[in-house]
Amino acid sequence: MRAALNGSKRKGTGLELSRWTSAPPRREVPALLAAYAEMPWLGTIVDTVGDAFAGVTWRAFQRRDPTTRKALVDVSLRRACGDERRGRLKALVDVAGAVELPDHPLLRLLADPNDYMTGRDFAKLFCTHYDLTGEFFAVVEELAG
Repeated sequence: MRAALNGSKRKGTGLELSRWTSAPPRREVPALLAAYAEMPWLGTIVDTVGDAFAGVTWRAFQRRDPTTRKALVDVSLRRACGDERRGRLKALVDVAGAVELPDHPLLRLLADPNDYMTGRDFAKLFCTHYDLTGEFFAVVEELAG
């Protein structure tokens, strides 16, 4: 977004979320959105959830053993908060033999999706569309440079 504001050429990540937005919705999406228009309080709820989702700091982990394909999963993390959550996540990563990646193309893409949108804007847009319609599509283009 900074590049769009000051006119400078964007370095980019090699990946960019496309500005193409004409994906056809499911057949029932217009009816869903019309129903939501009759419930003005729903906009407040979706906006609040979207703001909370957009505030998430994304992290990426990689297993030290590349032959292991099992995902890192601990459903108790969903209920944990604060120090308890950090402790459980650290234990999960230690047991699984994973290391946090300080830099990853997906993290860069989520932080700076394109010239016209911040990472926070993209996350809120994703959450809002998903909450209202039950689906979301993003086109990722691979760019040279």
